[in-house]
Amino acid sequence: MVEDSSACEHRVSRRPGCAKVTSSLALWVPVQSRSEAQWRASSTIVNPGSRPPTPKKPMRYYRGVSFPRSGHHLLIRLLEGYFVEADFKYTPKFERDDRPHPLPPPTLGERLLVRLGLARRLPALASSRPEPELTADRVRSAVILSKNHDFGLSMVNDYAIPTLVQYRSPLLASISNYFLFMKQMGLDDTRSLWDQYVVKHLSFWKSFVRKWVLDGDHPMSCHVAYEDLVDQPGTALERVVRFFFPDREPQRTQIESACSSLEIIAPRRAHDFQHFDPESFSRLEATVATEMRELGLASFRHLDATEATL
Repeated sequence: MVEDSSACEHRVSRRPGCAKVTSSLALWVPVQSRSEAQWRASSTIVNPGSRPPTPKKPMRYYRGVSFPRSGHHLLIRLLEGYFVEADFKYTPKFERDDRPHPLPPPTLGERLLVRLGLARRLPALASSRPEPELTADRVRSAVILSKNHDFGLSMVNDYAIPTLVQYRSPLLASISNYFLFMKQMGLDDTRSLWDQYVVKHLSFWKSFVRKWVLDGDHPMSCHVAYEDLVDQPGTALERVVRFFFPDREPQRTQIESACSSLEIIAPRRAHDFQHFDPESFSRLEATVATEMRELGLASFRHLDATEATL
């Protein structure tokens, strides 16, 4: 006896512990198997026809690591003004494992395991899957950039991940972040608070630039100083575009268009800060003088004099 196909299409399994699905292509997913977080997304999409279409352009992941108040969002606005949407994606999320690649859809064999109620074997399959290739000679056709400040200095400087690093002159970065710190913490401004804050912040700055710029020796990295980004945004943007797509020539008209539509606010001057005094600032800057010299960063005195002439 031949069973009517339309009747099969809406047949519902009553097997205990299984999710109820009514499609003819439905896969039966044991509820208990969904405890594995990394396969939650794959195991809950049980109807292949309901999956979103595969992007036309494969995405290559770039990790953005920026010292706080170093112009990260300024650079993002420049990149979004330069690239079309299909070429550039930005995620402001702090990824726990620092690899925000979406999991690929389940293979035919994995879908069969799910249908047979053997989805508990999926983590073993996941560990045997090759990671996306991220070598310099394989530049994909689109870029996704994430954001992280590495506050705990716990991120691994993985040489397999192309990394965009941003930093800034230490005292001016400290002043800028001090205002944000007070606002976020709901604290009143006092000289004592500033004195405690700036010592810790300069220590963080020193460790950050040592890790990501001076001692990192990353073979696929691009370093952008805030001062260069503000003084010459077009030149900085061109460097980053070449970093993302070394096989393409940056388009001058697109660079000019991105820069012309952006309003850059003049940076703070150390002399205008309420707790500024030349002697204490000179002592503070001396604690990071070696790193500043290696990075080619100017003293706050020089930066203030430059700002005053603008």
